Amino acid sequence: MPGRRKKIIKFTGRRITSNPENFFKKYFQHCSIIRIFSVLYSESKNISIDFCISKGEKDMKFYGKIFCAFLAALTLSASAPAFAADTPAESAPGEIKLYADSERTKELTASPEAGQTVYASVVCREGYYPYSLTVDGEIAEDGGIVIPENGKLSASAQLVLAGDIAVDGKLDMKDLVVMMQHAVEGYIPWNTRFSLRSDFDVVAGNYDRRESFGVNYRCSPIDTKDIIHVSRILAGWKNELYPEKEYPIAAEIQSTDYAVTVKATRGERISDRIDAIKSVEAFNDFFSNFDTAGDPFDKPGFEGYSEEYGDELRWNAEEMTAEYNEEFFADHMLVIYTESDYADGCNKDVYNVYRKNGVPTLEFHDPYSGVRGGDIVVFHHLIELPKDFASAYEDLNMWIYDSKDYLHTHDVALNIGE
Repeated sequence: MPGRRKKIIKFTGRRITSNPENFFKKYFQHCSIIRIFSVLYSESKNISIDFCISKGEKDMKFYGKIFCAFLAALTLSASAPAFAADTPAESAPGEIKLYADSERTKELTASPEAGQTVYASVVCREGYYPYSLTVDGEIAEDGGIVIPENGKLSASAQLVLAGDIAVDGKLDMKDLVVMMQHAVEGYIPWNTRFSLRSDFDVVAGNYDRRESFGVNYRCSPIDTKDIIHVSRILAGWKNELYPEKEYPIAAEIQSTDYAVTVKATRGERISDRIDAIKSVEAFNDFFSNFDTAGDPFDKPGFEGYSEEYGDELRWNAEEMTAEYNEEFFADHMLVIYTESDYADGCNKDVYNVYRKNGVPTLEFHDPYSGVRGGDIVVFHHLIELPKDFASAYEDLNMWIYDSKDYLHTHDVALNIGE
């Protein structure tokens, strides 16, 4: 296209320039797209970065801010003595404290009594902040924790290390580079995933926790302010946003016991659905809508799938009737998530089941990436739960995550009466 040209610019090493803003204006003042092709991070702490630069004026303000912030970070980090804000693995990221009052003024020094309502706070080390608090007992309306009649309670606080998008328990230049990529692209490119061979936590990458979705052009929660915050930490600045601090925290997640069975039925592509089943009659009515008699893996093109998946996934009417009978539904219920996918595409895993702020919630991981094979099969994820977990399927929330970008927390546990 006339008036447009591209060039590849490669930077190697930590120190690029002492004046990144002037450097940017000199070389990239008319650029519209800054695309990071690859990031190679060596054991010697050097970074090799390939950029694709396109000439033009469009979106210059946004990309200019991102790139200037990144160059400034490289310059600042060059003087950082350790090149990383390390978090020792053996050191706990925080601790849970319990109080007898909601104002958190009367700290408990002895085990609480059965039926007593207590209130929690989390003391976080520098750089961490509390994300949620999970308990296995009853949660009061004001976020307090009701001690069970047996006096035993298990609780865990989920903490996030702000900025640790590369999920290695510390802040370093890997995190900064990946944050810039996500800010520009809206996702983490495959070559960075391959180079770093890491899971990622975009929640941690949104360092200041601002609701910035849609503010930038790629709909990323990460922006220039997040990049600048992390660059300052790497340069040895004091962490003013997340100092060592005690945070009051309300219990909002109530854990529950569950078990999962996956079965396949013969069928065509359908819309995903989720149903709550509380009786044998409802169970039979639900599966009357699917072809449970036919073998889902005997279609043309399924050679090999029948042997690989056969007995584990194939529907067996006798076994299902014996398993999900009147005795089962007296104390349990089923939540069934139904989806259609290719024969080798049944790889969603139930990650967690809980009640959050009283709402039944299910979390799935869908880690598969690549070409799926075979024909379409209908998969049913049968999740066995306590009978009172949900009153109706309309009350259920379900989230499906790519496991590579899912939230990775550092858990702090508290056990009472054990």
